[in-house]
Amino acid sequence: MIFIHDLISRREIQVTSMDSIFLNPAPGSISIHAPVADFSGSHSYNVWLGPDLLDYVEGFLTGDSPSVAALVFLVYDILLTVNEECLGRGDMAVGLHEAPSSLFIILFRRPWSIMKVCYYFVRYMPMLFQIPLLFVGSELSAQFHFTTQACFMWQIYQGVASMLTNVAVDYILISRVHAFYLHSRSIRWIVNISYVLEICAMCVGLGLALPGIQFDSICIVDNIPDILVVYFAGVILFQTLLFVLTAFKFIRSLRSGWGQVPIIALLMRDGTWAFFILLAFLVCNPSLYQSTNHSFAGLLYTWLLSIYSYCQWNQRYIPGTTRHDLELGDTEYSITLPALRYSSSFQPVRGALENPMQRSVFTPSHCSNALDSTRMSPKHVLQVSPGLKSRHLAAACS
Repeated sequence: MIFIHDLISRREIQVTSMDSIFLNPAPGSISIHAPVADFSGSHSYNVWLGPDLLDYVEGFLTGDSPSVAALVFLVYDILLTVNEECLGRGDMAVGLHEAPSSLFIILFRRPWSIMKVCYYFVRYMPMLFQIPLLFVGSELSAQFHFTTQACFMWQIYQGVASMLTNVAVDYILISRVHAFYLHSRSIRWIVNISYVLEICAMCVGLGLALPGIQFDSICIVDNIPDILVVYFAGVILFQTLLFVLTAFKFIRSLRSGWGQVPIIALLMRDGTWAFFILLAFLVCNPSLYQSTNHSFAGLLYTWLLSIYSYCQWNQRYIPGTTRHDLELGDTEYSITLPALRYSSSFQPVRGALENPMQRSVFTPSHCSNALDSTRMSPKHVLQVSPGLKSRHLAAACS
């Protein structure tokens, strides 16, 4: 009864007689007959709701709530990192000397690059994308009197926002694979070509699906063409490829005794949980599009944007280290691991494995103390080589 009163007050349901209720926005206008005692005052009455009307009411009432929840979740997560951003500007200013090691601290001090732009884009743009969407397909939409063309433009906006976020996220993920397979030109070519194919699949899926999307007077989606599955299939297949390549390299690193190296463990640990969370949302989102009740089609759209930002930005901690451990200053370094060399340009560096013990050695806890070669272990060794900047950490740990 509360739902019916609420919808009537917003003119989503109009009472045309004392014994019937018509639902205007839905195509075909569903008619529900019910005995009504009185619509004035506080009299009680009974209204029978059919399954179609119930589905629409549920979709209408839940359409804007997930959007608000997703935005609040992302804003809260961003606020949690404000302190780190201050630390990135200089921890001495706030009197802190020990803080969790964060990729942001290194990334903030590096010159602007495509990688840095992608990180900031993935972190903050999903939040900005979601703010205008609070006025589309929600309780506030009726006040704007959207036309059919306006609703179509909003669908294009959502599609482009989702695609740009995917492209930025995948670019960051590609940098990991490039770092792992630095000496394998064929793998890097396969990844790059797959990246282009993924972008093509997203463009084709959106281009063919957008003209066929149907919506009501307040831009709630009523029907979505099946061809949109091509968009999600391209994203899922490409991210699965990157995850498999990363997992394969991690397994080989374990066999070589480098599985406990903080960077190696970080890449696999955070990459695994992020992959499966994103995979769950990517699979559930098109599943809702194919549901019989299309009012739930956009239920997870804003959540997908928030999860992209959350997962990519929170893959930045190296367990067991502090900010001091990763603070490399202006000195140029590189990390040498078996068959693994990180550099800022992703180009093979000769001599990576030639007499590595002749280079200076730093430990995570005491970077100024050199260790004797007899006490070295894969968990504590960072090989230092002039000529390469610490930007490799931003590429490898991203």
